[in-house]
Amino acid sequence: MSEDIKSKGQWSSLLLILAAAAFLFGRKRPVTYSRSSSLNTGEQMMPEKQTKEAEKPEESVNIEEAKEESVPQKERIVAEITPRKVTRPGISITYPQVSGLKNPEVQFKINQAIIEQIQQMVYSQIPDAAEIQVDYRVTYNQNGILSMVFEQYSYVRGAAHGMTTVESLTIDLENARIYTLKDLFNPGSNYVETINNQIKLQIKERDIPMLKEFDSISENQQFYLTEKDIVIYFQLYEYTPYVYGIPEFPIPIASMVNMINKDGPLGKL
Repeated sequence: MSEDIKSKGQWSSLLLILAAAAFLFGRKRPVTYSRSSSLNTGEQMMPEKQTKEAEKPEESVNIEEAKEESVPQKERIVAEITPRKVTRPGISITYPQVSGLKNPEVQFKINQAIIEQIQQMVYSQIPDAAEIQVDYRVTYNQNGILSMVFEQYSYVRGAAHGMTTVESLTIDLENARIYTLKDLFNPGSNYVETINNQIKLQIKERDIPMLKEFDSISENQQFYLTEKDIVIYFQLYEYTPYVYGIPEFPIPIASMVNMINKDGPLGKL
């Protein structure tokens, strides 16, 4: 294992960089992006361009079309996502920076939650890992809800193969609240039983190899959201062999519509 990976000072420095990034990016005032800018490049409009664009006369809009497109303000909240990367010998961490929100305090809290999630994943591998890679994907970013999946690959020297772990965050873009699975449903609803039955059915239909029989999701079950599904997932070896990969079970939101908490994230989709 390289000295760079072993060094606590190296790791402390790396985590401090991530924490500082969260503070700087979170406290920054929302940036206005040009219509041609790409979220993936992170390119921002120069101040002069912003001024010139602000001086342009407003384009005429058909009143009928404007009425059809009119939706409640909170449903139009979407985060600007820019990938940021930190690299060191044996380390590659790509994480999302959230910007463009009207409330800088909420934006700061969201970026801080992202950094803390990555720190938690990486820190658990520090003592043994010879190589660590972290990446992410955004699975939902609409209507004031942001759902993201973080994937970490780590390799311990001498091991037969590396290991992948997956974590996720589903966050309210209005108040930075992090949702748990139970927050999606009405209190007292039988969502656990409904999800369990659908997972068991998928295991059978997809002929998934199992290390042990699936019984039930946990109280703090990991999940993420897509436009149409609640995706339940488990870690390697939790239920399935390594060769199968991370087992995921998409649960159609439409199949649980009667249980949805209208004040929760599914009520905004």
